[in-house]
Amino acid sequence: MLMEQRQLKKPTPSGMAIPRSSGNSGIPGLASELMAAAPRFHKLHLKVTRQGSFAAHMALNTLYSDLPGHADDIVEQYQGVTETLIDIPEAPARAELKTVADALDYLREIYDRIDMVQAACKYSEINNSLDEIKSLINSSKYKLLFLS
Repeated sequence: MLMEQRQLKKPTPSGMAIPRSSGNSGIPGLASELMAAAPRFHKLHLKVTRQGSFAAHMALNTLYSDLPGHADDIVEQYQGVTETLIDIPEAPARAELKTVADALDYLREIYDRIDMVQAACKYSEINNSLDEIKSLINSSKYKLLFLS
């Protein structure tokens, strides 16, 4: 089960308080990382050059285009299934992605983080959505490793 702090938002007009949860781990932290990853991949996408760079350019394009939507999907699903609103923390600062190798390392980190979140998540529908993100990562790694 995800370990998150819960706070109650001020009562709504109906008198019901809406539970809120936050934290750098679990779904909130992962969503923050995915949202922050998009511009990192976008910046690298604009700088890749050399033979085979078109494949890298397109793989990075797919990442920065698709990751924010996946993050949005998992947050909405989590909020729906738990009937709580979550606070998305600021993503930790990280060094700029300067090379395709940096991007590959970062994709491996994100993949591992998704594995950890899945291990703690009891909702199969969210785990399925997280698997879709892992599939995007795997496809992107293939393109970056073997087509660029």
